[in-house]
Amino acid sequence: MRVVFLGTLAIAVTCLAAQVSSIAQTGALKNAIGMEFVKISAGEFMMGCSPDDNNCKNDEKPPHQVRITKAFEMEKYEVTQAQWKAMMMENQSAIAGDQNPVENVTRAEAMSLRTG
Repeated sequence: MRVVFLGTLAIAVTCLAAQVSSIAQTGALKNAIGMEFVKISAGEFMMGCSPDDNNCKNDEKPPHQVRITKAFEMEKYEVTQAQWKAMMMENQSAIAGDQNPVENVTRAEAMSLRTG
């Protein structure tokens, strides 16, 4: 079954940061095809909606503490279809366009991009 991965796909490419080929003047890391990464530092934060927020879904409650124990890199923007095609040699997105976010991929495909 295919699942839409938009923001989640950005997380799946964190290992591509190991393939980073240059550091832009802003300090952002970029790989060979121009994917820009930012460093996520270790630390703690509260995740979820505040108790008085009525616009939340049930899975966003209750707020809870999240701990990131090891720093990592994450792509700054959603993976575009052009980037996906450059890495995976195919594009099965339903809403075609090189600058559109990639969608209609399985978790396994997203993980193979990450380790590719």
